[in-house]
Amino acid sequence: MPQLINTMSYVKRNIILIPHWVHETMKRNKLELSAVLDFKKLRTLLSLQDMAGFLALQEFASQLTGMKEVHIGSLYFGWSASILINEHDQNDYLGKVVSPLADDPSIHKEVAARLFEPAARQSRLEKPFICYDLSPEFEGVVINPGFFTQTSDSSLQAELVSAMLKALYVYEPYNEVCKTPLFKRHLELLS
Repeated sequence: MPQLINTMSYVKRNIILIPHWVHETMKRNKLELSAVLDFKKLRTLLSLQDMAGFLALQEFASQLTGMKEVHIGSLYFGWSASILINEHDQNDYLGKVVSPLADDPSIHKEVAARLFEPAARQSRLEKPFICYDLSPEFEGVVINPGFFTQTSDSSLQAELVSAMLKALYVYEPYNEVCKTPLFKRHLELLS
């Protein structure tokens, strides 16, 4: 089971990373992107491997931001919150099937190949990421393939960190956001 990660230490807003294939699935099914927080609904739309890849993507936050330790929101606990207490089969599926698979090195390798290899880039996707307000508690960042690679420059990291901070400023006091490691990383990237 993934460890509980407090949203960037001082703020209550959670930021989750969303792979482009999940975003496209939501659009194809004419659903709001906020539906990614509804585990039961997502389970009917995605394969087990895609759900595990979605959960595993959260572990790539340090690569995307350039931070050693990233404290972003927990998709796992967002999904857990969407499951009713008496829905034991949903809880079991999340905790005993999806979560362990998300920790599997083969899933991490697949996510890296699908999102972080230059060959994965698709000409129809022009932006490296897009931020979405999912709910008052969650911000989603859709990661498009082929932009964030091993050779990505720090300007792309700076762009992502800045966008994440802007999302926090909407719901959180400026002085609290300034205490976060994400803000510290923003200052490092400016210098």
